[in-house]
Amino acid sequence: MTPKTQEKKDYCLRMAAAIAVAVLLHVPFLLVKAKNGNIQNQPHDLFANQSPRAFLFPSRNTKNLDKNILAIYEWADFDDPTVIIHPNPDYGFTKFIPKTPPQEVVQLPEVEPPRTEKSFPEIPDRPLEANARSTAENIQAAWNKDTHLTLPAPQRIVRPRGVFWTTEYGTKLINPPKLDEEKQNLAILKGTPKSVTKIEIDPNPNLPLKRIVLRESCGNKDLDMLAVEAVRNALENSGDKPLLPGFSPTQPVTLVVDWRL
Repeated sequence: MTPKTQEKKDYCLRMAAAIAVAVLLHVPFLLVKAKNGNIQNQPHDLFANQSPRAFLFPSRNTKNLDKNILAIYEWADFDDPTVIIHPNPDYGFTKFIPKTPPQEVVQLPEVEPPRTEKSFPEIPDRPLEANARSTAENIQAAWNKDTHLTLPAPQRIVRPRGVFWTTEYGTKLINPPKLDEEKQNLAILKGTPKSVTKIEIDPNPNLPLKRIVLRESCGNKDLDMLAVEAVRNALENSGDKPLLPGFSPTQPVTLVVDWRL
């Protein structure tokens, strides 16, 4: 016999044993169910649903009945012995709970608030003034006309001139790039700047130099290119000195050049 055939034979024997054990465990339940079915099919006795009665004792209504016989009658009234341990108003333990006697409820008289009569003085009628002044007239009449206000002479605000470098958030640069004054004077001859120049510095890890992008022109291309060239020279020559506080060489930053010329 091969090992595979022997393993298959052992498996069949285990399954047959398991089925036999399961059948043996269920046989008692099947017998009990069949017995209960036979009992339910039997006809009910005439006194099956009635409490047990003692037919050899005198009637319960007999005068001067012995207390022991009366106790038997009371015991028969229980029908179910467990009724004496369940809440039952007639035979259970609640029968022995002392009951509170009814108390007489006294009706309280209605309370009336005290009545007080107050007499108010008579106010004579008074005609209203027809020529009453308005609020504006009252204010003008009560206004102090001796007050005077002396304001200082307006001072002329002198706008600073030059080239100012900041970030897009208004932070001033520590080491602003240096512009070539000669090229700056030549560029101004081609037109006055109408706005600011915005230059973005974008570090790229794949390139040896930082990427410089012109994001917004001031209206003069020569000044824009001069600012880009100044930023490139500043990045090459700055070394360890940062351009602005908290400047990170790995994060992009936008510089704003304010031309106040």
